[in-house]
Amino acid sequence: ADEQITASASGTFKGCIKGLQPLTTYEYYAYCNDDTTEVGEMTTEAEVALPNGSFDDWHQEGKIWNPWAAGGTKFWDTGNKGATTVGDSNSFPTDDACPANPNGKAAHLQTKYIVIKLAAGNLYIGNYVRTEGTNGVLDMGREWTTRPTKLRGWYKYLPQPMNIVSDELSHLNLKGKNDTCNIYMLLGDWESPVEVRTNPRNRNLIDFNDPHIIAMAQLQSGDVVSEFKQFEIEFKYRSTQRKPKYLISVIAASKYGDYFTGGDGSLLVVDEFEFDYDY
Repeated sequence: ADEQITASASGTFKGCIKGLQPLTTYEYYAYCNDDTTEVGEMTTEAEVALPNGSFDDWHQEGKIWNPWAAGGTKFWDTGNKGATTVGDSNSFPTDDACPANPNGKAAHLQTKYIVIKLAAGNLYIGNYVRTEGTNGVLDMGREWTTRPTKLRGWYKYLPQPMNIVSDELSHLNLKGKNDTCNIYMLLGDWESPVEVRTNPRNRNLIDFNDPHIIAMAQLQSGDVVSEFKQFEIEFKYRSTQRKPKYLISVIAASKYGDYFTGGDGSLLVVDEFEFDYDY
């Protein structure tokens, strides 16, 4: 369709064809008036499901809840190892599941002030490496090569006023404002997982301007969502020529959790995340 064709200032054209089948070879050609190119071939990619996107698989080791089955393959992780140094897990499974799978589990992610520091309820793709003092060191991302077009899922959110604000963010005047949940996914061509550190002395967080990022999908909201609501967010591709090597995702009950800032008690419940491959 004409609306799927875009032209650049240099005179090149780019087209987007939707509704193709996965792992299928198609022939194509381009034409303009009476000029026609030779016929070429292309093969579409596989549609790979998001591992444990249902958030049904969990197991517990002592006080630590882990978002994968005992003895199973680990894909997601939480900050529970850090939180349980002085308290209990604040990210764990719940039977309060969404209408798409009412007999399954959902992820209950609650921000809590635990003795000395605020811990945001969270899930992320990657691995919790170690705790330094009361700060976490994480390896963000898992190997991934397909290019989804959308992320769909369900969520509920009960934000609380931000009552814990770090000195670093005092200039933003956040105190008393409603907390904000943050759900994002990044596809990128990193050569290895990205090390994230929350210690202010050597902090290293995900940079959305990182040139390795190929595509991004994000949902942020401070609205009260008391009943499960389905969402659908598109991956915005910065390049369609590069192929991803890693997938990074963070699901957090408090947007500023990396700065130990948020509302004590803010609750995010997520369920049934899945990819759409609409090309």
